[in-house]
Amino acid sequence: METTSYGRTCKWEEIEPGMLFSFSDGEKSCFAIKLDPNTGESEPHISAALTPGFLDDTEPKILLGVNYFTGGIYQWDKEKVVIAPDPDELGFGSAKRAAVGDLLLAEDTTLLTIKGEGSVRAFFDVSTGKLLEKRPDRYVTFSGWRLLLEQPDGWKSILKWPK
Repeated sequence: METTSYGRTCKWEEIEPGMLFSFSDGEKSCFAIKLDPNTGESEPHISAALTPGFLDDTEPKILLGVNYFTGGIYQWDKEKVVIAPDPDELGFGSAKRAAVGDLLLAEDTTLLTIKGEGSVRAFFDVSTGKLLEKRPDRYVTFSGWRLLLEQPDGWKSILKWPK
């Protein structure tokens, strides 16, 4: 295991639910968040892929199984990376139906809308990795978001949705 100031290399079993990690399948790489296996899913190894274009998909989606994680895995330090609304994407509204990829800010949680099985939308808490059966009653929807990495001179965007 190698540790850097931004995180560490690790095995799938060492990643806690809600943790952001990066991995590669040998050709493409992806940012993902490990989901809580106690969310009613029968598959204990689930994550939410955040990188658009991974597996030729255009939306953040649920990945099932450990076969995706055969290459190296890098777990990011929670204190160094945040998901935040994109200041360049000012169009938002609480009355808007949450689309796949939307970031939802509720009273005490930040949720991301991802593609579930088939055409079903799923919501998960980005800090705990828990899948929610339904979205909160009160929230604000942002159609754009970024993964930001803390640098000595400020925050650097390492992923932007939509591209």
